[in-house]
Amino acid sequence: MSKIFDAFFEKIIDEHLQSKDENKTKDFVDVMLGFMGSEESEYRIERPNIKAIILVIIQRTYMILVRSQTHHISNR
Repeated sequence: MSKIFDAFFEKIIDEHLQSKDENKTKDFVDVMLGFMGSEESEYRIERPNIKAIILVIIQRTYMILVRSQTHHISNR
C-alpha cells in the first residue's frame, strides 16, 4: 500500500515541478516545493517531507469527513 501512495505523491510532485504555467494559482504543494533545497529559509524541506505532509493532510481530511458524517447521522 505504501508503494501505491508513494507513486501517487511522486506523480503529484512531478506534475507540479513540470508545470510551466506562470499564471496558475500556487497551491500548497507549490509553496512547499518553493522551500525544497532552498538555503534562504530556516526550514529545510525535501521530497520525502513533502510526501509526508501530503499524506497527513489526506489522513486528517478523511478523519474530519468521517466525524462530520457520523455527527450528521447521529443527530437525525
